[in-house]
Amino acid sequence: MSHSELIGRRRLQSHVICAALLTLFALLNPMQAGGLQASLSASQKSAASRTQTPELSPDYVIGAGDTLAIRFWRHDDVSADVVVRPDGKISLLLLDDVDAAGMTPEQLRDRIREGAERLFENPQVTVIVKEIRSRNVYITGLVAKPGPYPLNGHLRVLQLIAMA
Repeated sequence: MSHSELIGRRRLQSHVICAALLTLFALLNPMQAGGLQASLSASQKSAASRTQTPELSPDYVIGAGDTLAIRFWRHDDVSADVVVRPDGKISLLLLDDVDAAGMTPEQLRDRIREGAERLFENPQVTVIVKEIRSRNVYITGLVAKPGPYPLNGHLRVLQLIAMA
C-alpha cells in the first residue's frame, strides 16, 4: 500500500469515527427524555443483559421495552412482571391497560394505586424497573458491528464505539 493510499484510508477512518461521535451526541439529548426504542439482536441482548439491572436516578423515565415488576402487597395473584409495549402501555390483571411510558416509577405506582383502590382497600403497590431496554444508541459506519447498543449510566461514548 502506498503512502498516499495509507493517508487516504486514515482520513476515511477518522471521518467515520467523527460521524459516529456526532451521531451519538445528537442522540443523547432525546434519550434523556425517554429514549429511543429498537429490538436487539440475540448477541446484543446477551451483552445488554449484563448491564440491565439498573441503578436508577429518581427522575428515570420508563420507556417502551423496559421490564417492570409490579407487586401488590397481599395480592400476589395480581402482581406481575410486565414489558412496556411499543404503545407505552402495560397490561395488568383486573386493571387492564395502564399508560407507563413517560412516567417515573413513582408516578406509575401512584397511577396503579389509584386504579386498584376501586378493587382493594388501601392497596400497597411497588413498581420495580428490572431491565432497561428503552435507551439505545445506534452506531453506523465502518465498524465491525453496526446497530443498536444499550445506553446505561456507566458507559461512555468512546466505550460504545469500541464495542462496535
